[in-house]
Amino acid sequence: WSYEYMNFNKMINSYMILKKNFNFNLIETDNNLILPFNNQIMMITNSLDVIHSWTIPSINIKMDTMPNQLNNFMIKLNKTGLIFGQCSE
Repeated sequence: WSYEYMNFNKMINSYMILKKNFNFNLIETDNNLILPFNNQIMMITNSLDVIHSWTIPSINIKMDTMPNQLNNFMIKLNKTGLIFGQCSE
């Protein structure tokens, strides 16, 4: 996944961390997406190739992303800590 912090003109690519024997450990990534606590956030998704579905199961978020189409949703995190997002389709 690639993340862009539009207000800060910052782009981050995030890849799963490969463990021994080509195993991925708990869908952990090399660059984490950092989101503020207790603030309303608009997330905008886009795909260049196929339909993707991005989810954060622990906070009940799931968003489909279509090629060449912007999709957006609002979230407000009410807990702190490390949470995992993943592709779900």
